[in-house]
Amino acid sequence: MRESSFEHGGVPGTPDCERFLERAGKDMSERVAKRPTLFIVPAAPSRETVLLGTRCSGGHVSFPPQQMGCEVCGAHGEDIETIELAASGTLTTYAMAHRQQRPGSDSPLVVGSIVLDAGPAVEVVLDVDDTEGLSSGLRVVGHLVPVGEDESGRPIVDCFFAAARPSEARG
Repeated sequence: MRESSFEHGGVPGTPDCERFLERAGKDMSERVAKRPTLFIVPAAPSRETVLLGTRCSGGHVSFPPQQMGCEVCGAHGEDIETIELAASGTLTTYAMAHRQQRPGSDSPLVVGSIVLDAGPAVEVVLDVDDTEGLSSGLRVVGHLVPVGEDESGRPIVDCFFAAARPSEARG
């Protein structure tokens, strides 16, 4: 697990994680999305992570949301709607990134390409320390991980992907 989830010994979004944050005095109902245009922070911390995507009138699904128009058919304007997507899919490739371009970014980290259950292929950060145990075809699920605090002390969360637990491994 990445340092932010390893510290509390639980998988983000699980009861263990929530109990740790409660003991630390963090009200997770007040979580703030690091990237609010990409995912929804559910009111109940134990709810599944939901990504924001778009679907055109032709049925093509995109993530991240495409406000300029459909990448496949060119539909635009009122022919594009924002939709919720499950933060789950199948890992296709992965790599260890040993160096980041942005100062203050964690290195090394593991990045991967996944095909979301809704269809789009996306690049994600995997919530692991190394590539051991990863393989093409692995089911992954997005979890919200605390990555800092805002000026009011509310936890800022970001979406990282990890291997699905047996209860999450559908598809």
